[in-house]
Amino acid sequence: MRYGDMTGDGAPEIVLFLGDSMVIFSTKVHKVIFSTLLDLDDAMPWQDQIDAGLILDPNDKASPQYGSKVLYENVNSTSVGYRGYAKIYLDDFNNDTKRDIVMWRKFYQSRLKNDATSGFEKVRDTWVHYSLDGGEYKLQATDSTTIKNWLKTSKLTWQKGFPSTSECAGQKGQLIPEMHNVLLNDPDVLQ
Repeated sequence: MRYGDMTGDGAPEIVLFLGDSMVIFSTKVHKVIFSTLLDLDDAMPWQDQIDAGLILDPNDKASPQYGSKVLYENVNSTSVGYRGYAKIYLDDFNNDTKRDIVMWRKFYQSRLKNDATSGFEKVRDTWVHYSLDGGEYKLQATDSTTIKNWLKTSKLTWQKGFPSTSECAGQKGQLIPEMHNVLLNDPDVLQ
């Protein structure tokens, strides 16, 4: 939990981290003004899939290196596993004197067992923009090229987005391992 003026309007907000989500509650308007999923992890390792009996032939090279945990837990089946992460950037990007939220999302899918590269491959990057309107953040129709230029001009990289560093005991101040994992095979996460 955090407490402070996130919007730049002079009134403090309460920022809560609930599981894999982030929620901003305004003490000024007394409601949630923004929420988002920061972490989507639907991946179980190859060996766990074998141990669960989902992969009957350990030599099956066409199976995913990471299978879907959701399918396994709900229908005792497997498919390609996925991971997704989001980073938040706060600034007056569109020069309207109000603090905006830019969100950069990354979505990955498991590589297959026969792939020489371990881990995941990036499916896509997505950039979205939210502006403070009527006391809450609303999604804008800003094109991704404009948003990427805002980040580039401000020298904001993946690692500079929020959250980046862990607050967990034993890892405090270190990069969050999942969001900066070498197995994501993504140059952005390592810069």
